[in-house]
Amino acid sequence: MENILMLNKTYLERKDRFFIPDECKGTELLSSTYALHFNENLQSLGYVLSPSAMSALLSCSVKSIGDLYSLIVDELKRKIGANVKHKPMYKNFPASVREKSDDELLHDQLFGYVADFFSILVDEDVREKIQFDGPVKERVTLSDGIEYKVINLGTEEECRTIFTNLMAGNKPLTEQDKDDLMWYLRGFEGAENSIPEKIPFKETLSFVVRIAIDMGFPIDKLPLKTAVDVLRVAVALSNGDVTLAKPTKFKHFSRKERTLLFSALEKIDTRYLLEDILRYEEPFKRLAEGTSLTREQRYKNRYPHLVAAMKRIQYGDKVQTYQGRLAHAYDAKDVEKEVALLLRRPGEFARALDKVLRDSKETETAMVLDSFRSVVDQVPTKTLWTLYTHFLYRTDNEGKERIVFPKGNPTEAKVIDPLSTSLSRELCNEVCLIIAEGILKQYANREPMGKVYISDELKRYAMPFAARSSNKNSMMLTRGTRLPLKEKLETLRLFVYWKGRDVDLSSFMMTEDFEYITHISYTNLWNRDRKGDMIAVHSGDITNAPHGASEFIDINVAALQKCYPTARYVAMNVYSFSQIPFKDIEVCFAGVMEREDADSGEIFEPATVKIKSDIDGNSVNTLPLLVDLKTREVIWVDLKSDSYGFNIEMTRKGIVMASKAIATSKIPTVYDVLLANVHARGGEYVDTPVDENGLLLNDVTIFAVDQGIRPMDTDVLVADYL
Repeated sequence: MENILMLNKTYLERKDRFFIPDECKGTELLSSTYALHFNENLQSLGYVLSPSAMSALLSCSVKSIGDLYSLIVDELKRKIGANVKHKPMYKNFPASVREKSDDELLHDQLFGYVADFFSILVDEDVREKIQFDGPVKERVTLSDGIEYKVINLGTEEECRTIFTNLMAGNKPLTEQDKDDLMWYLRGFEGAENSIPEKIPFKETLSFVVRIAIDMGFPIDKLPLKTAVDVLRVAVALSNGDVTLAKPTKFKHFSRKERTLLFSALEKIDTRYLLEDILRYEEPFKRLAEGTSLTREQRYKNRYPHLVAAMKRIQYGDKVQTYQGRLAHAYDAKDVEKEVALLLRRPGEFARALDKVLRDSKETETAMVLDSFRSVVDQVPTKTLWTLYTHFLYRTDNEGKERIVFPKGNPTEAKVIDPLSTSLSRELCNEVCLIIAEGILKQYANREPMGKVYISDELKRYAMPFAARSSNKNSMMLTRGTRLPLKEKLETLRLFVYWKGRDVDLSSFMMTEDFEYITHISYTNLWNRDRKGDMIAVHSGDITNAPHGASEFIDINVAALQKCYPTARYVAMNVYSFSQIPFKDIEVCFAGVMEREDADSGEIFEPATVKIKSDIDGNSVNTLPLLVDLKTREVIWVDLKSDSYGFNIEMTRKGIVMASKAIATSKIPTVYDVLLANVHARGGEYVDTPVDENGLLLNDVTIFAVDQGIRPMDTDVLVADYL
């Protein structure tokens, strides 16, 4: 039963669904009153049960359903940040803060810092005993209209497909993905049957092979085709970085592990073996040294090709490699040789296409395009979509600085020089056409789709191509996704909760050109208009929270736009003042609420949370989101930074760079990718998913925000449609 509950936890977290196992069914059935109470308790969190889920509960025994109920409520509370007691400095925020003078607010803040200092000295929370705004007052009942999220009934079979889809997807796994897969493959009976026959993404392959080796699963159906594949497995077994971006200290491999690694390497053609080893020469040398590969006679007898290849490299023999020949062709701008070599590796051809075209003379361009057209259907569609976007907007981006994230890592964001060589709009259009043909040709080989409804709202959601470093968020969003704000929105309430030493919440207002207007942080706790009314206000800076503390920032949207007509973007920033990485802070999460009436309801109202994200990772600064006041949208940013600084003024440059990178990026949307699938796979597009009576059509596959296959179903989107 415990494993079943854990499956349901993952199901709820990823799909807003749960299933009822047979063990929960019995003769002592739930009453309808019990089921209604179940639903009412979820409403306070902003959720409701679907009719089918409500009906299914009535078939469950009172005793068995208790565990399931606790799981659902506890998971939803954690998901939106309602699993802790939020304790801001001002317990009657925001009304009490608006009523105080600037001098009173400043006095309170200094007094709070003194209290925090003594708290550390006496190892007791002194601040907790201080009433900065008097006793807690009774609050008015929440008057906001709530848009409830629906919890649907699902099946155990569908829940298990989550793990298969994660492994079958052609994109990096997030840390959440890895944790879920690790638990499932290690702890669930029969989990090895969920491993797909093909795992296209190499990093995922190495991760799964590592677990398979540990668990004794057969790995014959997970072939390691290249030497780099094997190296990644060795790195994974050593708990290293399987992206191979950072050096790994290899573990002492067992005899079984050495046999697996060396046997896989021995099977690879010697020509390709040498080239692959030279691509990552140092890691392979350290692997050979640590395992005595070239020193022990038993290895020479069993793996002659492998040992001979490693000796050539260790002794410094000159080996003419693919990469060496390609680099020479690039230096000489020998386009014919470049193309001849790149045809052998279509994925690399795609990534180098812009450079090859820049190197090409007018008489060579047609040859380059024809050559790429001949292999375009062998390039992963994920790469093609990225390439398509690049060429679609290339002429618009010429002369502009570019911000890139190496291997999708936002902590290593770099500004690179503008494109120095122009390509004509006509040429870029022709490249886009070739890429589109390649995408459609690959999609056409998949199963037909039938009737399909795709909601226009999916144009707001970025397709999940890469989310390796993403924080866990309540909606499984991809960077660049835009969520519409409520029509009756009065106040944006940003929030952060943490335990430990000094995490700060700040907000940064910018123009359309990302120029600074004003900010709210511990250095500037409030902002008033000329009449003295609050535009934005902080709930008070707390520097020590051994039992947990919360900070809030209220931004009156209309007042901000009236006082600062050029304001376009509001950035939310969370940073560790103590410079302790977020991964070493016991608990830290942040998010934003939409409030129609800032004074009604509790300070933290779970049902009004727009999105909440856990703050983790080896960084001290993170930018969770932007608010676009012009389009009235929340833009999910989720970028981390290692830039050290003690306030928002010191980290302003990084905030502007990250905000601009995400807000102006051109990203293929879920809508774009699904529409391409419909065209290529013989789908019939329908305008509505319901019949004349408002009932869902049974023969239509629905893609929408709140029903059918949704943007948060990233495992399905990547495995079946990317």
